[in-house]
Amino acid sequence: MSLPLPSLRGTRWAGAGAWPRVAPAALALTGLALFGSAAGHGFTSWDDDLYVTRNPAIRDLSIDGVFRLFAAPSICNYHPLTLLSFTLEHAAVGFDPWLYHVDNVLLHLAAALLAFELARRWLGSGAGAVLAAALFLAHPLRVESVAWVAERKGLLAAVFCLASLLAYTAHLDAAPGGRRGRLYAVSLALFLLALLSKVSAVSLPAALLVLLVARQGLTGRAALGLAPFAALAALFAAIGYLAQAADGAVKGLHGGSLGSHLLTPFAALAFYAEKLVVPVVLSPRYVLAPAAGPGDPRVLVGLGIAAVLALAAWGSLRRERKAFLGIGLFAAAWAPVSGIAPSSTIAADRYLYLPAFGLFLALGAALGGAAPGGRRWIDPLRRAGFAAACLFLGWCAVLTPSRVEAWRDGEALWTDALRQDARNPFARNQLSVEMLARGRYAEAAAEAAEAGRLGLREPRHLFNLALAHRGLGDPEWELETARAILRIDPGFVPAWLVVARRLREDGDLDGCERELDRLLAERPDDAGLLLERGRLEEARGRTEQALALHLAALERRRDDAEAILGAGVLLARLGDRPRALRCLERALDLEGGVLPPGAVERLAELRAVLAGR
Repeated sequence: MSLPLPSLRGTRWAGAGAWPRVAPAALALTGLALFGSAAGHGFTSWDDDLYVTRNPAIRDLSIDGVFRLFAAPSICNYHPLTLLSFTLEHAAVGFDPWLYHVDNVLLHLAAALLAFELARRWLGSGAGAVLAAALFLAHPLRVESVAWVAERKGLLAAVFCLASLLAYTAHLDAAPGGRRGRLYAVSLALFLLALLSKVSAVSLPAALLVLLVARQGLTGRAALGLAPFAALAALFAAIGYLAQAADGAVKGLHGGSLGSHLLTPFAALAFYAEKLVVPVVLSPRYVLAPAAGPGDPRVLVGLGIAAVLALAAWGSLRRERKAFLGIGLFAAAWAPVSGIAPSSTIAADRYLYLPAFGLFLALGAALGGAAPGGRRWIDPLRRAGFAAACLFLGWCAVLTPSRVEAWRDGEALWTDALRQDARNPFARNQLSVEMLARGRYAEAAAEAAEAGRLGLREPRHLFNLALAHRGLGDPEWELETARAILRIDPGFVPAWLVVARRLREDGDLDGCERELDRLLAERPDDAGLLLERGRLEEARGRTEQALALHLAALERRRDDAEAILGAGVLLARLGDRPRALRCLERALDLEGGVLPPGAVERLAELRAVLAGR
């Protein structure tokens, strides 16, 4: 069965001549001007440590090391191609951040050029294509994806998705034969690369379906050609879900009820509309409450926006279908991150990185072409709208560099977030993490306490306060904080480690052993528990057993400074001075700035042992 619709085949590239050659160069130079300063930025403690600076997996470029990247999920996700990109960068420059940032900028430029080529092919309007691509390139909502190293996965996935769409477009336009089949295979292979970069690329088959309808109408045979794409999407959706579930990252319904959960995407849509039109107050982590119900003003606005988009898409479907294509692409790309899938984050700038291209495409279609059907009275309105869009684009070009500067390091990022919203508990918590990494423990304690006061009461967040008290040399408050956390979550291991360490330091070695053995029976591979068990054996004078436990902890967490230095102390006591010195050098060479308090203590101890005191 075929849906009889007029075809977009043969649409002419309006403004032919120099435009197709000049526009890509102009976009690339503009992108470098807007985002180039990111090359001088550092890492942040917001997932950059998990993905790069404290990720031992990216330090092994051997065949076995690369195989391990692809063999299993990590960091709550399955994104081996992203980790491989970090591995290659580490092999080239170690942990010098400039290359990581430069590659993010280059990926964004590649995505913008692919967006331009797609808009050129789909719209048949030079002005419309340039407008869509320029907005995709320069809008301030792009900055989070480009300036944040850990969001490499989103950039890679977007580049491969756009390239897959381009190859599929060429496949649809090619004459029957071998070349058409090869283009189909290329599109499928690029989709696989997108999935290996970030699982949220699973929405591409829906985008291809929209493209299929817009380009030539829907037939059973054409739809059947999407089956391999759909099969890959289903496989990776399952892998992604299992990866999230294994790390406890699968969350419950937004608002605690099905009704609130289903309405929350409309609240998010209203939120995004504000950020797209007035991109001034931006943050790496927004405080956005779930929908309160059908009467929630955000829900009503979101429903109105959804209705307007649906009507515009339907009207376009019966005419040129260009706006339908853009709106359909937005809906397909946004669906996985709209909030309909339970997650801890309802809205984020990075969630609009690829979906916004669909909206910019629809805007380019509406403003960049000639009036259809001879309705010349529309042309002055389009020209006025296009001029307004160009002014908006100029405003974006002013806002974006300052937003890039806000990402220069973690302290600047979260300080800026608190300037936008002083009551943002996530920003307070992350600023506390940054202060801990810099050894500024009093400031870390103040920010962690304020985050808790503002409602961030999860144990992993509250534990920052315990770490700050330890850094301040206040064991009583550290212990009290740990006990308060255990009243909230009796299974939170880091807090139990504080209790066990206090028992050991107070001389209650049997009590310490009972607690550690109980916890190890449930978590035999926990590096922190193995390390503390080694400290217990050390306190009992069993140096060789203690060393074995320290080394077992290092097998599971290879960059633990306290474990490395503790092993060095034990090796020095056993007379193996060369290996002890290597432990010292390895610990001092670790990325991340200031050593944590426990590692500082072990460093002093190792130096004393090596000096013979």
